[in-house]
Amino acid sequence: MRPHLSSAYARAAKPAGIPLIHVHRSITARAVRNIFQKGSIAVFISAAVLSVLLAVVGLAAGLPKALLKGSIPAQLQSPGGLSPPLVRFIGLAELGAAAGLLAGLFWQPIGVAAALGFAVVLVGAIGFHAKSGDYANPETRGNAMAPAILTVVAIAAAVTLVLSS
Repeated sequence: MRPHLSSAYARAAKPAGIPLIHVHRSITARAVRNIFQKGSIAVFISAAVLSVLLAVVGLAAGLPKALLKGSIPAQLQSPGGLSPPLVRFIGLAELGAAAGLLAGLFWQPIGVAAALGFAVVLVGAIGFHAKSGDYANPETRGNAMAPAILTVVAIAAAVTLVLSS
């Protein structure tokens, strides 16, 4: 039978004069579980950080689209692209998600709905980038990856908001 790692460490540490600190594996796993248990402060802080991050992204992405100003709305409206009313609707949806994520810090159901709604908008953005060939082009691939990454963050925000209540 192979000795437990902590037993081997104890045998090696004693003669060398190294102080012996023995932490059982189940104790550390239990401590991590307690930190991230439902309703804990760590989960709420995670939800708050993710929500504020997504709200800033939603505000920065949605405002130019809602106002139809800047280079992004112009690129979206290029020939074969989206119509101006659809671009404005997407911008308003992103602004609504930003407001909902911030309100969700005080009432979690709104935040969960906003995070999931933002994820749906981002999945649409992934489809738009795939349709326009942005993932195949090395020059545009970096910008096209943002919606994919933010979709994961939005789902993580929804999960942490559920767990923080």
